Amino acid sequence: MFLACDGDQVRGSTYGLVDHERGEAGRVGGMWVEPASRRRGVGRALLHAVLGWARERRFRRLGLWAPAGSHAALALYHQAGFRETGNRRWLPANPALEIIEMECLLDDGAGR
Repeated sequence: MFLACDGDQVRGSTYGLVDHERGEAGRVGGMWVEPASRRRGVGRALLHAVLGWARERRFRRLGLWAPAGSHAALALYHQAGFRETGNRRWLPANPALEIIEMECLLDDGAGR
């Protein structure tokens, strides 16, 4: 788990997960940035931390699910090299929220 803090205030968080269906892949989970800290580089820093975690484990790819209606989140992920896979679904916990699967190819798996 990665936290973005300002003193003892948490401004954002995320974590990396091993994708047990594909051993060479990881997933980004729980990406959150408090509204007052958005568009200030917090999300970018958190995503960079998870990408580093995935590269240390020599994953070939890193995936995530993003809210279809969040243009800022989609832009952040696109800028970091994530691309839409074409898979979409409704969030089970909130059937009114459509989410999009995205994936980033990291390297050849050799840690280069």
